[in-house]
Amino acid sequence: MNGCDLSWSLASHFGLRDHRGDSMTDPSPDQLRRRSFLTSCWGYNGSGNLGNSTEGGQSPSPTLVSGERAWTSVDGGSQHTCGVTTEGDAYCWGYNGYGGLGDGTTTDSSVPVKVGGNW
Repeated sequence: MNGCDLSWSLASHFGLRDHRGDSMTDPSPDQLRRRSFLTSCWGYNGSGNLGNSTEGGQSPSPTLVSGERAWTSVDGGSQHTCGVTTEGDAYCWGYNGYGGLGDGTTTDSSVPVKVGGNW
């Protein structure tokens, strides 16, 4: 199982940083609503599921997703992950055998690829 998150519990446990690089080790609920975050993923990486430009193996601890985008939401699944940036663009990465990344291909991606069309 994989995971990616921007939740307060992760911020307190792993010391997430916001898009300006400021530590968010104990963010208030208001800070969480106003700020966006870089995101990290962990777990299985067979199809680039971690989004860190690598494939294979696994990571038991959070690994920063490539691209340094500021994310407002992210949802990790068992084979791919999708998120929305502060610009309102959707990106996905990981397994794409059935076109689940939404980029018009069936090619796996180890980095976030922009979702096409009207999502």
